[in-house]
Amino acid sequence: MARTNVEYRGRATALSRIRVTRLGVAATAVMLTAALGGCAQAPGSAAAAPKGVTVLDYGVTTKSLSSIPLLVGEAKGFFSDAGLKLNVAVVGQSGKVCQQVIAGALNVGECSTSDAIQAIGSGGKITIPFFMSQSVLPNSVYAKPGITSWSQLKGKTVMVAGPRDNTMYFTKLMAAAGGLNLKDVTLQYAGSSTDRFAALKSGAVDATILTTPYDFKAKTAGFTQLDDLTKHLPASQYAGNGVVVGRSWAANNKPVLKKLYSAMEKSLAYALDPKNKADVISVLQQQAKVDAPTAQWGYTKLLSSGYFFTGGKPDNGGLNGIVSSLKSLGFLSHGTVPSNTDICDETLVLGSS
Repeated sequence: MARTNVEYRGRATALSRIRVTRLGVAATAVMLTAALGGCAQAPGSAAAAPKGVTVLDYGVTTKSLSSIPLLVGEAKGFFSDAGLKLNVAVVGQSGKVCQQVIAGALNVGECSTSDAIQAIGSGGKITIPFFMSQSVLPNSVYAKPGITSWSQLKGKTVMVAGPRDNTMYFTKLMAAAGGLNLKDVTLQYAGSSTDRFAALKSGAVDATILTTPYDFKAKTAGFTQLDDLTKHLPASQYAGNGVVVGRSWAANNKPVLKKLYSAMEKSLAYALDPKNKADVISVLQQQAKVDAPTAQWGYTKLLSSGYFFTGGKPDNGGLNGIVSSLKSLGFLSHGTVPSNTDICDETLVLGSS
């Protein structure tokens, strides 16, 4: 029988701190807001900024290959050229990035569109002003050596990021295509690919979903790739990710937000230009602290595959696909389904549509 709420204490010491609860995004944001009361200085306040520079507190789940626009923008000076300084906070879990943006602890954050939609549906006053990727992040499920089919996972332990995370939907979708119902496995949770790979490597779980570069690490370590998510979800059925901002903050900081968008677009254009391939790979090695083969893998998976794009506006069909996925999992019910214009307000950076 699958466990639906697990405090994971696996053998890998890196995972001992992980604890997953069912607190809703809005409820957690309220608690976080209370905890932050009395902080001496607001995020990105002018007092912390050098003259002529706007400081933004910018949250990411992890500063790795999936943050290519950020890494390239920092390395090539596109943010500083725009008069911006990004204080990057590594939060570790997508849902927590959304929570901290809602609470005002971050000005801007990179969280999954799935988590953003759940937050908005729960009353969180955030929106996505622009997107940087147009399709689902490349994810693969890797299993212990000897497990070569989904059916062999019946009765075994599978790890996803969280019970309300998009990795739950992704894994359920791939498992169903492979003839496995996730009710027939024991589910455990860890918010980042870093921790999920550690659990797989330690033998604490039998299979898990991973993204770049941890899919490459699993491949080179001899684990079995059971499935590749990109085979199941084209951009027209599941949109990519952008940045989230608080609505009030965005309304009061449109010029700053437009500068951020412009800098990100320059970063994306530079990264996507094939003539810059060698330099981008070098940036990934230095900024993400990976070796050359891993940087090459990430470049191919995330740039050459068409995951990233310029223009900022997502496919409406892709947004509808994410909403449908959340409804199918019971995470959005009648009265909590936000419209596409609630989810994505590109007029903040692109002007009136």
